[in-house]
Amino acid sequence: MKNRLTFLIKQIKNSKINASITPSSRYLARQMLKDIDFSKIDSIIELWPWTWIFTKHLIKKINKWTKIIAIEIDEDYIKILNKKFWDKIILENNTVKSIEEIKKNIN
Repeated sequence: MKNRLTFLIKQIKNSKINASITPSSRYLARQMLKDIDFSKIDSIIELWPWTWIFTKHLIKKINKWTKIIAIEIDEDYIKILNKKFWDKIILENNTVKSIEEIKKNIN
């Protein structure tokens, strides 16, 4: 609940950062990931993982060796993600503009 309140406050303050008025649902995450063959994926880059809905489902589906690199720019969201997934994802405090550089450093 606290995370949703954080989202709502940020949405009201700056709707250009949070493009959605509501977080993605578990149903959406399951539907979007259901047909992906994770057996051959070594790394995944997740953009703006602040709601952690997709992150949670990715963690359930990936292999032990698969890396999840999450790119987030908002400090409050980074704190939430670090508390929840500190040992399961690589969190990049960066923007999507840096994705090529991040991709080079994955391995």
